[in-house]
Amino acid sequence: MHHLWPLGDGELGRWMHWLLTAHVRRYQRHYWFTGHVWQGRYIERNPSRAGLVESAQQWPWSSLAAIAAGQAEPPLDPGPARI
Repeated sequence: MHHLWPLGDGELGRWMHWLLTAHVRRYQRHYWFTGHVWQGRYIERNPSRAGLVESAQQWPWSSLAAIAAGQAEPPLDPGPARI
């Protein structure tokens, strides 16, 4: 069994971003699809449903938080969650 360990702060987030982006591109090519693969407000509400935040916009890793802040995409590494 092999283990992966990040070499520095933020590297796990960058790797996950690459992994998910690669998956989306492969999915889009395979199905001749454009647009978001994981779309819909139900995903954005999960942190508030779980009681992690009062409002879905408060979850720093959410696209909804990025949209509310006027950004096109969520930040790659927003830092620790502030609950």
